[in-house]
Amino acid sequence: MVVAYEADDIDPGEHLGRSVVATGYATAVTDPDEIDRYVRLLQRWTAGDASGATRIRPDLVTGFRLREGGP
Repeated sequence: MVVAYEADDIDPGEHLGRSVVATGYATAVTDPDEIDRYVRLLQRWTAGDASGATRIRPDLVTGFRLREGGP
């Protein structure tokens, strides 16, 4: 399955930011040791248990800088 993942970061004090999109094929991570590793390394932002992990092998990565006042 082809998916896109977007990550944004904005510094409100400096009025700057970044937006990056990775597009590629997604597959389920099924190795229990690898899933345990992700559970230890990644910081959750919702309550509850993780139901699994997905790996994206990006074919295309694009991004741009956000700044106050346009280009």
